[in-house]
Amino acid sequence: MCCSGAVLGYATVDDYDSMLKVLRGLSDEDKKQLVARVQELVGSSSLEALTSFIASQVNRELFAAAVREFASHVKSGG
Repeated sequence: MCCSGAVLGYATVDDYDSMLKVLRGLSDEDKKQLVARVQELVGSSSLEALTSFIASQVNRELFAAAVREFASHVKSGG
């Protein structure tokens, strides 16, 4: 069972690497849009609220999906 998690982790590394490359290359305007999207999702602009938000597995998944969606949108030129 423990190995299946490792296999899944290795399978998604490329997705995360690609997403991180896109995020690192964001323009200042895109960064502002991403911050606004995350603040909307979290319901606050404070770091403490973000930390509390991602403490929950469900919220971590929502956060990751929102960032992934944004990165995909930017990468596709949208």
